[in-house]
Amino acid sequence: MTNEKFKDLIEAPSRVDDFWERIKIKSVIARTLRLTLQNPELAQEYLDSLPKAVCENIPTSSCQVL
Repeated sequence: MTNEKFKDLIEAPSRVDDFWERIKIKSVIARTLRLTLQNPELAQEYLDSLPKAVCENIPTSSCQVL
């Protein structure tokens, strides 16, 4: 993945027409990144606590264990 692709994926939610909505979304993204970089252990703990994806429509042999 390139830096441009990463930036594109991170900023994709902020591509809205309303100026104030875009400002809110960008500030949430910046805050989340700042908190993650300042507290990487807590960020990893939070990530690990989130529900994992489940392959419901695919046979179990092809599902990846997360």
